[in-house]
Amino acid sequence: NGVRCDTLFTDEIDGALDQAKKTEFFAMKREALKLGGYKKEFCITHTKELRDMADAVIKLSPEGVSLTIN
Repeated sequence: NGVRCDTLFTDEIDGALDQAKKTEFFAMKREALKLGGYKKEFCITHTKELRDMADAVIKLSPEGVSLTIN
């Protein structure tokens, strides 16, 4: 339809990878986003090391929603 999306949404795409490959994949994906001209990605992960690599983290919990800028 000719409409370009500037934001990607991904859900636990790192689940099947071992710990070393998860961080390697996340760094590779970040570069691919730059090359593709995307402005941002919302990525769901439960891996602490990947959360630490993110620019910002939105955490949802029974206590509420929090935002941390890394």
